[in-house]
Amino acid sequence: MTAINLVRANNPILPKGIVLLDALVYKTEMPFFVNYVRIPIIGILMLNLLSAEYQAEYTLNNIFYNKSKVTPEKISRYSYLIKLDGYDDAVIQTANQIIPENFEKYTDYYRYFNIDTLILWGRQDSSLPLESGIKLSQELKNSKLVIIEECGHNPQEEQPLIVADQVIKFIKQTEK
Repeated sequence: MTAINLVRANNPILPKGIVLLDALVYKTEMPFFVNYVRIPIIGILMLNLLSAEYQAEYTLNNIFYNKSKVTPEKISRYSYLIKLDGYDDAVIQTANQIIPENFEKYTDYYRYFNIDTLILWGRQDSSLPLESGIKLSQELKNSKLVIIEECGHNPQEEQPLIVADQVIKFIKQTEK
């Protein structure tokens, strides 16, 4: 039994595995709207002058590969969340902290990460490059990369049946 498995066996809080969906795992160029939100006055103006519906539709059209899945219901759900108190602050804080200055400090540890990991990535993700998912799967010892066809940055919404199937298979495998 490896040291990590011994620790996990004696500590039921530690997970047996994790699932990553189009994760930001390497320093990369952020979509332009993230960069604009980082600019103090511009970010506040963008978030307050553009309607929640416009922001939702714009975001969904940029992260979904299949535009027919950007439905009025999805736009309504996203715009509802955009209207919640604290949304603007959360977006600005996220944009400012999404890539810390010492990002490479964290990526250096990937090769020591020893836990079963399922990496799901939309082949047509326009927000985060597929190359990041491929590289991560090569660096993580116990990982499996599943590339989801006809899918952008939101696989759980764009291809939910494929995601659910892969997650269920992964859970069953890690329970053994």
